[in-house]
Amino acid sequence: MVKISALLLTVFFSANVLAQAKPPAPPKPEDFIKARQGLMRLQLMNRLPLNAVAKGDAQLTDATIANAENLADLARMASMVFADKTLTSEKYPNATKAKADIFSNEAEFKPLLTKHMEETAKLAQIARKKDNKAFTTQLKVVADNCNACHDKFREE
Repeated sequence: MVKISALLLTVFFSANVLAQAKPPAPPKPEDFIKARQGLMRLQLMNRLPLNAVAKGDAQLTDATIANAENLADLARMASMVFADKTLTSEKYPNATKAKADIFSNEAEFKPLLTKHMEETAKLAQIARKKDNKAFTTQLKVVADNCNACHDKFREE
């Protein structure tokens, strides 16, 4: 009897709390901008150790392989944070450096984004093989693609 009463009380309390709970507020535009900036910072954090490997200052270790895998995972998330086409430097000049072209010129932006996902996936695959020469070559491909996108779609 005590167990059933406790169960009924728990169910009643949970149902009452859920009935009064408000749905979460939708993200604000600034939240998407912060997410984009955070994603870019995370990509940079993971690229710095990879740059050291490419320069010959470090070896491909399990940690740097994880950095390459993280970079590939982050690349797959990029389309999510660029979904809101209104979040440009023209509309939010002090909050973002994304040019309006990033959204109005999807014919150029989307292939760069797709290539970023493909090339970072290749980088992670090469890193797992611990082939320093191929890794260095592939990291340059990734960096060139990043620079092409930033040159075209990012304010200085």
